[in-house]
This record gives sequence, C-alpha cells and structure tokens, in this order.
Amino acid sequence: MACSVVWSIDPAATLARLFHVATILLACVAVTVFGWHERRFQEVMRPVLTFFLLGSLIFGLVAPDLAIEAPVPPETHYFWGGLTIGKNALGAIASSGVILWLHGWASREVKPLTAACGAALSLALLLLSRAATHMMATAAVCALLLLVLRAPRGMRRYTPYAVGLLVLLTIVYGLVILDVVPGLDALLTPITALTGKDRTFTNRTLIWQITREHIALNPFLGTGYGGFWAHIGPGTPAFVFQERMFFNPGECHDGYLEIINDLGYLGLLLLFGYLGYYLIRAHPEPVRFRQARNGLLDQQPQVETGLGEVDLQHPQGPD
Repeated sequence: MACSVVWSIDPAATLARLFHVATILLACVAVTVFGWHERRFQEVMRPVLTFFLLGSLIFGLVAPDLAIEAPVPPETHYFWGGLTIGKNALGAIASSGVILWLHGWASREVKPLTAACGAALSLALLLLSRAATHMMATAAVCALLLLVLRAPRGMRRYTPYAVGLLVLLTIVYGLVILDVVPGLDALLTPITALTGKDRTFTNRTLIWQITREHIALNPFLGTGYGGFWAHIGPGTPAFVFQERMFFNPGECHDGYLEIINDLGYLGLLLLFGYLGYYLIRAHPEPVRFRQARNGLLDQQPQVETGLGEVDLQHPQGPD
C-alpha cells in the first residue's frame, strides 16, 4: 500500500490516505493494548456507535434538510445520512451496531432489555439509510452469530463449515461481478429475475463498467492508493464519470474493484491471501473456540466487500 506512492497518479493524495490509515491503526492499537480483555472490543464499540446513531436520529429529526439525502433518479426514496457523509457510511455504522448488540444478547454479555434498545435503534437507522448491501451483510452475519452462540450444541460442529461457506459465497459473488470466470453470472439469473434488479442488486453496472475500463490501463499495480478519486475535474481520470453519468459517484461501490483500481490484481491477490489465512486461523479448535466465536464479528467487513458496498480503500472518502 505504501509502495504505491511510487507509481500513484496523485502521490500527494496517496500520502494523505496513508496518514488516515495510520491514524486508524494507531486508534486500534490503543484499544487493544490498554486494558485488553476478551470483551474489550465489544464494550468499547457498543456505546460509541450507539451514541453516534442516537445523534444521527436526533439530527435527522431536527434538521432533515441536512441529514436526509434527496433521491437521485431513477430512485424515488429519501436516504438518511445522519451525522455521516452519506447513506452508505450511516448504513455501515448502523449495521455494526445491530451486530454488536445482537452479539451482546446472544453471548449474555448485555442484559436483554439493553440489547433490545440498542439493536432497535441501530436497526431503525439501518432501514432509514436504505443501504441495501449493508442490510444483506447484516442479515448474513447475524444468522451466523445466532448459529454459533444460540444453536443447539449438536449443530455447533458445523460452525466452521458455515463460516467457510459464507466467505466462499462472497468470493464467488465478487468473481461474478468482476467477470473473472465467464458463465458464472448464470448463477445469479434466478435471483435477479425475482428481484427485478441487475446482478449488482444495487444497479451500479455502469459504474463498475467504467471502473474496469480504467483498471485495464494498469491492471497489475493499479494507479496508487487513494489517487483515483482524490480530485474530480477536467483532465483527471475520474472525470469520465461526470462525462458519462453526469454525476460523481465518489467510489467504485465495490471493495474488490476499489482494491484492483488502486493496488491492481496484486493487491487483490494479497486480500485473498488474508481471507484464506483468516479462515485457517479461525478454525475453532477446542482450546480457542471462544476466540473463534468472537472472531465472527470480523466477518462483517469481509461480507460487505464481497457484496459490493464497503469501501476498503477510502475509510473516510466520499459517499
């Protein structure tokens, strides 16, 4: 990631993104090294996310003109952005809130009434954001949490297979979107016929088509971490979206494509290597079953990456 400064189309923007990443990593390290215990992550994140979501709800009720986005044709629904930069960011935070509060109830770390209130608030903001991909990811991860934490003891032996199947499905879906293997899109034909949407489920085919055209210019190394979307104006690579779509999407709306666009297929290969290593390490041996169980919380961003909404490359980028 840091090496991409050398070939980035905008080295200054890449350096700025690296500073953001370093700041996030330092915050994560601070949480893990100070008073760390098995429930530290959940106990830190639940109140922070809930307070933020409550503020977003109040902000939306008090100043709807600032907190709610008007629909962009052909959409007809309004989208809540709350205190975030847009609906996708709010959807990601609300999704995390739902998962954490459900985990707190299922693991008996939180009282049922407290968990119900937190989950209800998070779910309400998730629905108001209308972030379809985050809804899908939330449903998948919550189902896995319930399988691991509340399923009958006889079914727990199937937990590693369920986790592996989920990751496999998201990877296959990503390959379908990327057109890596011709013919795989036939797997989604029945679903798209029922939903009435294209195979992206969010009608972003043109965004991904333009992105793939840009990727073809430097497929192996990409164009530098965070450099593509740094500036939108005449003469910049991203201005093609303004010319062909008459608006700036601000991101690829697909984590895999975002990685390839910035870091090339080499970056995608490293991501798949991480996913494989994660699955191997998360295999629930008896002596560390609890760690693997809590590790399911880490599945959400991986699911969302495959489903096509989360932006791994721009954690604080535009919506």
